Amino acid sequence: MGEKFLTKCRLCNSSLLDIIDYENNISRCKSCGYIFNNPYPSFEDIQEYYSKPTKYAGWMENINIREKLWRRRLNLVNKFKKPGNILDIGAGIGQFLYLAKDHFSETCGTEISKSAIETAKDMYSLDIIEGTIESINFSSKKFDNITLFHVLEHVEEPQAVLKKCNNILTESGILFIAVPNDVQSIKARLKNLVKIIGGRNISSTGVYGLSKIMLDGSVDEIHLSHFTTHVLKVTLNREGFKIIDASIDPYFVSSGFRHLVQNIYFFGHLIILKLFNLNLYDTIWIVAEKEC
Repeated sequence: MGEKFLTKCRLCNSSLLDIIDYENNISRCKSCGYIFNNPYPSFEDIQEYYSKPTKYAGWMENINIREKLWRRRLNLVNKFKKPGNILDIGAGIGQFLYLAKDHFSETCGTEISKSAIETAKDMYSLDIIEGTIESINFSSKKFDNITLFHVLEHVEEPQAVLKKCNNILTESGILFIAVPNDVQSIKARLKNLVKIIGGRNISSTGVYGLSKIMLDGSVDEIHLSHFTTHVLKVTLNREGFKIIDASIDPYFVSSGFRHLVQNIYFFGHLIILKLFNLNLYDTIWIVAEKEC
């Protein structure tokens, strides 16, 4: 696996970096608080990992249940969207875009996984654009809405992605972001507490339960960044966005009794967020408007 090493923060360009977990390659910027994996795999290795034919097998097995997830997100998007078109960055197999087509004048998607692009074409007749958002030339085309559903934590240069989103959004265009709450969720805090007091049950993970990045299949997702709501808000403000909603993303995929439990867990955390402005849930949801 080819690895890259950062000497400056991806978000604020500070060189004041701390290694907070040597064993699992976790670093933190002293200036802005951004937490990230360092070193990290090359883009080519990550693309190959996500292009494996079996990578989206679990999605295909739960395709009907996953539709409920995408409809929940679509309902959230419809609350804040700007009338017009939409671009979904990291569109996966295209299920969201397929459901969103009747709610927007035009839908467009990008993806780095070759297998996901093929599936989107076969299942939904979608022509997803291959490549990173930074490398794609949209010419003079602009978008009224852009979605980044659990994508920003995967990308090599999150600041560059946000800059590109700002550039290709129309005036007062809307950006929707969902990322894991890897650092401040109740689950992360409990894992960190167990680690601090010397627990051995999660010895393979480090601070906040974060693991070393492996491409051997032992780690399901490759998260290069671990955002907090504060860090994400500050970064978006710096890149020319105004926050119009900060909440939690209903990311769960389940059915039956398990779905009921996860619904209760979700709405319980939503209440905590509303009452105490404290996000202890597993995810972060941000809606931001491009400032003129």
